[in-house]
Amino acid sequence: MIARKKEISVFVAAGPEAIKTVLPLVERSERLMSIGVATDGEGAIQDLQTTQAEIALIDFSLPGVSGAKVIEFISRIRHDIKFVMMSHSEETDQFRRAMFAGAREFINLPTTTARLESSLERVAQIKATKPKTRFPEAEKIASKHRKDEKLIAVCGAKGGVGASSVAANLALSLAGRHGLLAVSIAELTPGIGDMETIFDIEQEKNLSDLIPVLDELDPGVIRSAATNIREDLDLYCAPKCVREESKLTDGQVGTVLRALRYEYDLTIVDVGPNMLGYSETVFETSDLILIVMTPDILSYRSAERSIEFLKKSGIDLNKVQVAVNRAGPSGLSAKRISRHLQIDVIGIIPENPRLRESIDSGRLSAFEPPEVGPEWAALVAAAKEKLQLLEEIGSR
Repeated sequence: MIARKKEISVFVAAGPEAIKTVLPLVERSERLMSIGVATDGEGAIQDLQTTQAEIALIDFSLPGVSGAKVIEFISRIRHDIKFVMMSHSEETDQFRRAMFAGAREFINLPTTTARLESSLERVAQIKATKPKTRFPEAEKIASKHRKDEKLIAVCGAKGGVGASSVAANLALSLAGRHGLLAVSIAELTPGIGDMETIFDIEQEKNLSDLIPVLDELDPGVIRSAATNIREDLDLYCAPKCVREESKLTDGQVGTVLRALRYEYDLTIVDVGPNMLGYSETVFETSDLILIVMTPDILSYRSAERSIEFLKKSGIDLNKVQVAVNRAGPSGLSAKRISRHLQIDVIGIIPENPRLRESIDSGRLSAFEPPEVGPEWAALVAAAKEKLQLLEEIGSR
């Protein structure tokens, strides 16, 4: 019997546990040929810069530098190598990190020689190409079929005014019938999880997952970090934990927002109540800045300071509007608020127990009663007019 020629060259980088499992499989294969081995992340980075291997088989749990970091680094300088991640764990977070890093396949260990061959043969058929960004200006200008993408920044004058609820329900209302308008919500305040509560979801992915691949975003990558709420609405959650490595810098936020503007017809950014750091980038990028406040003196003073911050930051105040939430007969009137802030009030949402219960759970059923419906409809209509959205796309 004539042995088949080994045609697929493989570099294996694995920790002590994985190397015992995988290397014998490669060596026994009639199709795979091992031409290099590394047992830690540093060694993998050094050897992969010069290897002639077609495929790099990388252990997610490499000692030293992680497998994901190895792929992120090498894929920027070696566009001819195809990466396959392997792991003894079946955690979905590892799969997501591997795909974000640039892996073409994810193999759960232990496996068999036949399965390993099948996976690597499939990857070998993929044409290696240099990663390209999805968002160069020339591509945007040439893409005439796209709508003029818009971005709304929603921020609370202070904490507890219901800004996240307004942002969520504004997205639900502006997302078009039959998928005519694709909307995304980006939540920027880490460690709070308001959107999880509002939409009653369990966060599995968030914006910090995009940090390793910000230079190479494409539709598949950007949407991999989204939680789908319904056909025409995606949610990008803020990280649950406030850790330094999970924080997006000012420049990273700008990159993410440009990506979302390109990928969606409308993006609504839940900025949170603190206008610090990257908030300025958000406001510069926005077409409409909606400050949500309640009709009390403390909230009014906070709104006043927010507007002063925007003014000092050089933000065009013509795109700043106010929405008064939980309005009632005993609070400050919209007319008085507008006169003193010198900013238009485009929405007045009445205090209503049923409305609050509905809006905090992401449902719109409480907007149906006559005493509530017109006010919310007016806010949605004013936002659409300000953004010059298509008339045929109405609120739900």
